Amino acid sequence: MLSLRVFKLIFLLLIIGCSTSKDDNCPTYALTNSYSNKELDFSIDLPGDYIVDKSSDVLALSSVKPASDKNYIESCGVRVHQNNLNFKLEEFYQLALLADEKDYGEIHDNYQVHKKGDRIINSNDSRWAIYSYDDEKVLSYFFVYRQNMYRVMFLSKKEHFDSLECKYKQIINSIDFLQ
Repeated sequence: MLSLRVFKLIFLLLIIGCSTSKDDNCPTYALTNSYSNKELDFSIDLPGDYIVDKSSDVLALSSVKPASDKNYIESCGVRVHQNNLNFKLEEFYQLALLADEKDYGEIHDNYQVHKKGDRIINSNDSRWAIYSYDDEKVLSYFFVYRQNMYRVMFLSKKEHFDSLECKYKQIINSIDFLQ
């Protein structure tokens, strides 16, 4: 009787351990470029066709054509803010989404948040949101690490978003905060 219970327990653990999440159904992308910034305390791995543009307050990590080019397909940006007010992650996340709603909502009549959630990525808590406006869809991740607040934004045309979401998740899974 005891061995049957042990067998059932092991079987149940194997089923739970082998179940797949949505990320497991994603293809694997070659993240052949690494970007690291010791001043901003982070590194991230990127696909080979991504270019790094440090010319503005948003670190642009774009695929071949930047979002300013109307023919772009996808773009990624990292914005880092000093956390002088010691915001907690949830405070930063809520304020950023409120600012987006105000900014994008005033400019675009069709601004809409589709999903929100939280994830642990490389032992760091994060919050995320998927929203859209006009013909664009955005996946944003939010982190607080040391005295910095990080926002990583993946932007694409709506018709390409579903096919790129796995790539975005693989890229965000590579983010690491430097010690």
